[in-house]
Amino acid sequence: MKENFNLSPNCNIDTSVPNKISIRLQPQVTLFRTETKVVLLLLVLFSWIIGGSFFLLGAWPVLIFLAVDILLIYYFLKKGSSNVADWDEIDIHSQELIVRQVRNSRCFNVFNIPTYWSKVELTGQRYGRSKLIVSFRDNYSEIASFLDWKSKVKLERYLNFELHKLRAK
Repeated sequence: MKENFNLSPNCNIDTSVPNKISIRLQPQVTLFRTETKVVLLLLVLFSWIIGGSFFLLGAWPVLIFLAVDILLIYYFLKKGSSNVADWDEIDIHSQELIVRQVRNSRCFNVFNIPTYWSKVELTGQRYGRSKLIVSFRDNYSEIASFLDWKSKVKLERYLNFELHKLRAK
């Protein structure tokens, strides 16, 4: 029973070890996108024109607040853009399913559950906030929060298919 899954390019699947599947889910977005840089540059240019005119009128403290404004905008745009140093790793063994969430290249959370009792489900609505969760009893962990709806559906089907194969052995 071989099923074809067209998973998104965000998924790297390694099945080289028998009875083990390793999946790495990583956003395919650069650290600071070109569009964000253009918006920031236009904002800086606009702010310097306004601030420069006030400076010429004698209101020199405006430049200090302008610089702080620009630094804060840069910081929040940088923090808000998707980071390549964030990813989720899913290891499915015959006995255990391990979900690792890595943020800023550091392991943020590890979630271990027995493979036989684990459940993968997609909650939420298509156009609302949807979550792909891996659960065991009352414990759960959200995975692939950056994926779109179709990719989450495909990943859910793939994970459930692989879990079903491991349970059947």
